[in-house]
Amino acid sequence: APRVIHAVSHAGLMALFGDGRITDERLVNATIVVVDESKVWTPDAIPYQTQIPSAHHGIAIPVDDDHVLYSLPVPERLAGNAGRQYALPGTFQVTDYTGRVLHSLTDTTKTDTSCSGFHGEYAVDHTLILACDDDHGGVVVVDYDPVSETYSSRALLYPTNYDDHRTGSFAYHSAAPRGVGILAAADAYYLVSFTPQDQQMQSSYV
Repeated sequence: APRVIHAVSHAGLMALFGDGRITDERLVNATIVVVDESKVWTPDAIPYQTQIPSAHHGIAIPVDDDHVLYSLPVPERLAGNAGRQYALPGTFQVTDYTGRVLHSLTDTTKTDTSCSGFHGEYAVDHTLILACDDDHGGVVVVDYDPVSETYSSRALLYPTNYDDHRTGSFAYHSAAPRGVGILAAADAYYLVSFTPQDQQMQSSYV
């Protein structure tokens, strides 16, 4: 997995996302490798790996032992544009290990089904959260029902009195009822706290 920047551990698995590389002379596709943490250093340690066309600064999150959520490159990346402004993804999908799409987050006309300028993830129990930019205006909460093996997604918006702020990372733990995220602009930095069940991020702290 070339240029692994983000590694996400969840449900006993770790997903490594290799950003790949795109230049005028060379293209290395993005790569996902899922590692079973109970089998590290054994021949069966990698139950799933795949490549994604083109390269981008993305993420993969293991959902369970057969599902993975991962980011997709923006159209400009697929067209070969190496500009840094096109590195962050805005769309995602959940697939099983055969490649069957189980949930699509590719409708960029809706805040519930896309996450422009993604950077930062949260993964606790059956809830995954994607941090989006200020154009999106919040984060995307993805809930998984393991009984029916179905997904739903919705936007959780940032506090309304902080223009041009966005989240880029979270601090969270499976035993903590709330997560914490940065809420930052070019010259002002705050924290937000939330539960995955919230409908609006209410609390902001300097």
